Amino acid sequence: MNAIVESVISLLENQAAAQEVAIEKDLGNNLPDVMADKEQIKQVILNLAINSLQAMPQGGHIALRTHQSVVGCVFEIEDTGGGIESELLPKIFDPFFTTKDKGIGLGLSVAHKIVSQHNGKLKFRQGDDGSVFELELPLVTTRGTRALANVGGKT
Repeated sequence: MNAIVESVISLLENQAAAQEVAIEKDLGNNLPDVMADKEQIKQVILNLAINSLQAMPQGGHIALRTHQSVVGCVFEIEDTGGGIESELLPKIFDPFFTTKDKGIGLGLSVAHKIVSQHNGKLKFRQGDDGSVFELELPLVTTRGTRALANVGGKT
């Protein structure tokens, strides 16, 4: 998971610098391995990070974090983009719902579907100054024992 986050950061560094958005990372050590399609999870994390950047065209702060949870591995992204209006929250994962002038409303919907296909969870909460999205991927359980596999190829 940390390698995926690092690759997303490298893709976004120039755009973030141009927008005066500081990127902070806090990546956990010795995270548990999870079974997942690396490219699909990268797509989800990249989509969440791009959404954060788009919420802060005049600058701000993005924090990218990973840590272990009781059931697996968690990725969290928090921004200072002002958050999402409470009346819109029930719709944010709906296909074709967007608040962007040029958006088509598939980013969060597709991200949610990908995470669900990995038996994970994608959640939203309001942060102090913006949005917080949390992606949790579970360990793979086989015959009552925990079988670990690296984030890698397709499952």
